[in-house]
This record gives sequence, C-alpha cells and structure tokens, in this order.
Amino acid sequence: MFLCASEMAGLPEMPGTERGVRLLAARSGWAGQRRAGTKATEYPIDVMPPAARAAYVGSHIEAIDIPTSVAREAASEPDAVNVKGHAATARDARLAVIALADKIARDAGIGHKRADQQLCDLYATGQLELAGWISEEIKSVTPRTLARWRAHAKAGQKSRLAVDRAAARRGTGGVPSMNDSLEVEVLYPA
Repeated sequence: MFLCASEMAGLPEMPGTERGVRLLAARSGWAGQRRAGTKATEYPIDVMPPAARAAYVGSHIEAIDIPTSVAREAASEPDAVNVKGHAATARDARLAVIALADKIARDAGIGHKRADQQLCDLYATGQLELAGWISEEIKSVTPRTLARWRAHAKAGQKSRLAVDRAAARRGTGGVPSMNDSLEVEVLYPA
C-alpha cells in the first residue's frame, strides 16, 4: 500500500504539512514512486512510524464482529462438540480477529504479513473498534499469533482456537486431599 504526502501529513509522529512530509522523505531516503495519472509521489506505508501506520489504517476500517457464517462453520466441525461456554467464546473472538486482518489485507491490497502487523499496531495502541466481548477475550496479539490462528483455521481445525484456561488448570492444585497419604519424618538431635 502506498500513500502520498498529503495522506501522511498530520498523522501521529509525522509532519503536519505535505512539504514537511516530502522533506522527511528526502532526508530519510524513502523510495517513492509516481502515482498513476498525477504528479504526486507516493511512499510505501511501511516507511511511516508504527503510530502513524496504525492511525491511518484505523481510520480506514470499520468495526467488525465475527461473520455469522464463520461462527456457524466453526460450530459444525466434528471436534466442536467438545467446545462449550468460554472456550467457544475464545474461538469466536480469535476468528473475528482473523477476519479483521483478512479484511485489512483485502481492502488495502497488501499481503497477510503486512496486514497482521498493521492490525497488531492498531490493537496495541487501542485504535481498533472491536466488539467488547472480543477485546475482553483477547488481551494482546502478535503477528506470529495471528499466523498460527490462521493456519489452524485454514486446516479446518477451528476448534483448536478454543481455549478454556480454567478447564486446563482444573485438577492441578497443590493442596493434598484426604485420600493422599502424608509421611512425616521427625528428626531429633542426638
């Protein structure tokens, strides 16, 4: 994705004027290209600081919730029989974030890796408008995490996105039960 100086001006950590952006581009050695049909020079979005990228991408996407078709498809998997309650919510939140990253890639005409990085920048700076239940479920996200979630989803293993941490910890407490035998060795000084 490429932006011209007028689109970059005024974003966080960027100069406030087009001229200032062009001077910054010249000083920093940004590789630019002519925008088709105009005299404007455009620069790759990757040259901007993360806060500026996040602000630009965040202003060009809408709030998203999980598409019902994705949730229905995930619930129809054979392994989904065991996914209930909180685990299903976790799975659906992760699928919604993957859907948003895919939307960013499609709308911006960029690859998944770049879209994932954009989404992570937006998520970290709080500039994404997500449904509250998604934000409560997913505290932070990294590009590697998104790639792992996407791989599970593409492989038809959406139920692997379902995580219930409380269920995973169940039965691992350190308190002995009454049925456990305790041996105590008492040593007396000689």
